[in-house]
Amino acid sequence: MDNSTQEKKSFWQTMPGIVTGIAGIITALTGLIIALNQTGCFHSSAPQEQSLVSPDNNTSAVTDKKNAKSETSNPQKQNEPGKTAANNTSIGAEIKFEADPQKNMSELVYKILNVSSENKDNDVKIVKVKLRCTINGSNGDYVKNDYLRLSVDDINLSPSNSTISYSEYVPANSSIEETLEFKASTNSKVYKFIFFRDDTHKEILLQVN
Repeated sequence: MDNSTQEKKSFWQTMPGIVTGIAGIITALTGLIIALNQTGCFHSSAPQEQSLVSPDNNTSAVTDKKNAKSETSNPQKQNEPGKTAANNTSIGAEIKFEADPQKNMSELVYKILNVSSENKDNDVKIVKVKLRCTINGSNGDYVKNDYLRLSVDDINLSPSNSTISYSEYVPANSSIEETLEFKASTNSKVYKFIFFRDDTHKEILLQVN
């Protein structure tokens, strides 16, 4: 009886100590978590990284936007005298004249390779059109300056340069490439390239800066 009583007393006497020890550990852990939370260990650093932008970077970004807006609102700045402004609107366009066996005329194809403009001064603009002329067939043909015109505000202009002679022969199944220059007014608005052959003509609308 005495031994069992001592064992029971020993067991019940150690339980409060265990509970007290566990409570102490929980209290310590709680204090540690609170301390770490106050130091910012549990906060994400992503918002702070987003806000870490130097004043210099902000200034340069604003400056770039202002410059871009200024260039857009001032189209004359993009095409100053002596500078070429490329225009890809009609690049790749083709004009085709069908073959005429009765006249021994092969198929004739004109292709626009490039269109650009250059302001010489405040009044004169040089419009450059690069063409490829192709003969598809067994009969060659002639390409003349008279066959190529730039219509500027319904006024037909002949080439001002001599890249194509008055009458240049293109052999059968071959091509030639030439760049034609036309003098126009800087105030011109409507540009059309006109191709002539025999008693017919075809045209392409161009947008020239």
